[in-house]
Amino acid sequence: MFIRLPVMLSFANSGVCVAQLLAGPAYEALGASAEQALRTLKNRVRRTVKTNHWAANSIWAEAELQTRSFPVRPVVVHADRRFPAGPKVDLPVRYLKLEDQRGELYCLLPDFGEILYCPSADLFRSTLIEAVRSMTALMTPGQVRRMWPPKQTELRWLRIKLKDAGNGRLAAGGDGKLSLVAEPITARQFSAHLGGGREAAKSSLEDCLKRGSALVVGESGAGKTVLISAVARQIEEERRRKAKAERARGQPPVRTPAVWSTSGGRLIAGMRYLGQWQERLETVVAELANLDGILAVDNLLELVAVGGREPRDSLAAFLIPFIRGGRLRMVAEATPTELDACRRLLPALVDALPQVVLEPMSVEHETELVRHTLKNRFQASQATFDPDVPRLISRLCRQFQRHSAAPGPAMHFVDELTSRRRSADTPSHWTTSLTLGKFSKRTGLPITLLDDAQTLAKSTVIDQLSREVIGQTAACTTAAGVVTRIKSAVQDPGRPFACMLFCGPTGVGKTQLAKSLTQFLFGASEGKQPLTRLDMSEFAGLAAGHRFLSDAEGQPTTWIQQIRTRPLSVLLLDEIEKASSEVFDILLSLLDEGRLTDRLGRVTSFRTTVIIMTSNLGSRQSTSLGFGDGQSIDYASEVRRSFRPEFFNRLDAVVPFVPLDRTAVRSITEKELNDLKKREGLERYGRDLCWTDRLLDHLAQDGFDARLGARPLQRTIETVVVSPLARWLVEHGASASQRIELDWDGKLVVK
Repeated sequence: MFIRLPVMLSFANSGVCVAQLLAGPAYEALGASAEQALRTLKNRVRRTVKTNHWAANSIWAEAELQTRSFPVRPVVVHADRRFPAGPKVDLPVRYLKLEDQRGELYCLLPDFGEILYCPSADLFRSTLIEAVRSMTALMTPGQVRRMWPPKQTELRWLRIKLKDAGNGRLAAGGDGKLSLVAEPITARQFSAHLGGGREAAKSSLEDCLKRGSALVVGESGAGKTVLISAVARQIEEERRRKAKAERARGQPPVRTPAVWSTSGGRLIAGMRYLGQWQERLETVVAELANLDGILAVDNLLELVAVGGREPRDSLAAFLIPFIRGGRLRMVAEATPTELDACRRLLPALVDALPQVVLEPMSVEHETELVRHTLKNRFQASQATFDPDVPRLISRLCRQFQRHSAAPGPAMHFVDELTSRRRSADTPSHWTTSLTLGKFSKRTGLPITLLDDAQTLAKSTVIDQLSREVIGQTAACTTAAGVVTRIKSAVQDPGRPFACMLFCGPTGVGKTQLAKSLTQFLFGASEGKQPLTRLDMSEFAGLAAGHRFLSDAEGQPTTWIQQIRTRPLSVLLLDEIEKASSEVFDILLSLLDEGRLTDRLGRVTSFRTTVIIMTSNLGSRQSTSLGFGDGQSIDYASEVRRSFRPEFFNRLDAVVPFVPLDRTAVRSITEKELNDLKKREGLERYGRDLCWTDRLLDHLAQDGFDARLGARPLQRTIETVVVSPLARWLVEHGASASQRIELDWDGKLVVK
């Protein structure tokens, strides 16, 4: 059997000819003449056909190469503005008018790497013009020069003999397409212990794979990959026993791995032109059938999302006939939300795959799995561990890492513990205190919250928060209640740690309390505080809901990626009342279920996140705004009037912030001056900073604004104190005294 492949020949001024294959792999060849370039390209294609299966038919039945000039005005882009870079030029553009085996019409632009589908011959010209106009609209002079084609171009056809798909069997590690896009699952690669309570799921998966394909459904972290690898190891062992028996009978077989692991991204990687990935998949399916192999895909939804603009054009849609006909045996993984998305986008795929449901592991089985894994990992280094460590690891991960199902988080933590067992500072015996310390450093949670043996009084938390947020005792008391609920593990496991709305005038400490609570809860690890802050006024108007969840490329926004990276964090939504109704619809799901799910079934968990929203609603009822005037404002009533009932009912608390009185402002001023004493320029030389009451009273009065609260205070201190003090230190240098006194006499006086 033969196939015909179109080739474009380009002749450079130097006499060199470039032959470019326009179907199948992106192959090119150089030669001193057209015949030499074609011969080199043909030999390369023959080598590919010799070691791999090629599609039975060429995708292109007819091809016509033409060149047409298009007016292009080069531009220079600066500061998001376009500026002409010269007069218009007529750019010659090479294009091919292609017709496939079904009579469908396409336009290939080889120099731009684009291929266009034309519904009818009448639309070919307009499709070509619009496409070229769009691709050349922002071209710089350098890009126009690089796109200029050679003067001489022609089209040729290669005639290649196909290899019989039924000849021979490919051994593992051969040169076929399968080994390029997948790797065999062997006992050496995946040796994780399956754990108890999984016998029924394993037996069900084995039965499904004996008959055909299967889909393993379970939450992230439940152990889907480990289950598939366990079945793969068993299949491999059965084949090894059969091979041994055949050798005993004098018939040495070619033993090949049974299960090959891959992903949608690997299957389509490097495919540029229409028909390339389809051809690759046909080859992979043929090789798997030749090997009696099974294809393991780590994410079913990815197969639906890649390959085309619509699910019906995806890799998954292409594979459905092979799965239904039994020509492809495939096992894939999916979470329940991903399964729902697949059922909505491509129901035929879900119908073709029998499902094996994998439930999260129980506490007893998870504890025993952790014990078994620790024993095996520590055996080589002769390290030991306390009997209570496995149960402690299970409890910590279930309480504070709810973004994944058991035993995933516990096994990841075990991997971190055991991966460092050979370092010099690793102890030979793991006690519970060492385990708590490692978990604290990993998550940022303080030991006080992790260790059940340590008590934590609510008054202690209130005192610590009140030292950072002055004049807001009631708000600090509410925030302390969040800490004690997390410590006692009595909060709803299906919702975020807390959902609070901070209400009050500006500059009274709402943001500061969010920062202080973040530091108290998650500040035990090094690095940046896990606080994600959003200005909700940016999510008003049209398409606000889409901008809230996705970036310009359709990927999750930065703040969602940050939560995925650190689920143990605080999410601060400033000025929540300014967000659009679309955003509030999204927040309803987040506050109620503790997670967000996009249209492709990808889940972001907020169940270990503290969600804080701020609002100025009701604060304008007070004439003095940020300064205490004795008035009491019912913020809860204002929130009920301004927000929908379903939103209000999902809040754990509406936290009122009272206007600051003069005593609180003076205390805040003193706190800021104490923070100034810790700056490097003073601590480096051991200099002590003190101040008089006159300076303190002046800063408290000058740095407070009735409209802005205490917010201008830091700016006032920088202007009135820090700048003159810096000049004084520079002028006096090392001769400056160790004790520096600051006073106020119409200006700063430094002694």
